[in-house]
Amino acid sequence: MFRVIGLSAAFVSAGLACKMLPWSALSFLDEGSHIRTVASVLCAVLGIVAITHFYIVRFAGLAPSVPLLPSVSRSNISVVLLAVIGGLLMQGATISISLLMGQRAAWHGNQTDPVFFLGLGLLVTALDAAWEAYLFCGWSFLALVKRFGDHRTSVVPAVLFAAVHLLN
Repeated sequence: MFRVIGLSAAFVSAGLACKMLPWSALSFLDEGSHIRTVASVLCAVLGIVAITHFYIVRFAGLAPSVPLLPSVSRSNISVVLLAVIGGLLMQGATISISLLMGQRAAWHGNQTDPVFFLGLGLLVTALDAAWEAYLFCGWSFLALVKRFGDHRTSVVPAVLFAAVHLLN
C-alpha cells in the first residue's frame, strides 16, 4: 500500500519538477518570454513521457499499461476532434471572460502578440494540457485505482489538481 502511494507521490513530484526546474533555470528571462515558456513546457512534456516510460518498465505490475500516444482511428476520430474543439472553445471562453472583467488575458507568455497567440500560444496550451493529463491521470492515478479502487482514488488527483492551480 505505502509503496504505491510513495511511487505515485514521487511520480507527481518528478513531473512537477520537469516543468519548474527549466522555468527557474531560465529566470534571467522575463516572465513573458516566449523562449522561457516554450522551453519549460517542452521539458515538462518530454520529462513526463520519460518518467511514465520508466515507471511502466520498472514497476510493470503496479499499474495497467498507460499508452503514451493513444491511437486515433476512424471510430474515435470524431471524439478526438470534439475534444480539440471543446478545448479551443474553453480557451476562447476563458479569454472572453477575462477581457469582459477588464483583466488582461496573460498566460503562456505575451498574449498581445498575435503571432505568438495564434501559433505558439495554442501549441503551448495543448502541450501544457497533455502534461497535466499525464501528471494527474497517468501512471500514478492508474496505480492508485488498481490498488484502492475507482471511487476513493478519483478524489486524490482532483484535490492535487486543484491545489496546484490555487498556487497560480
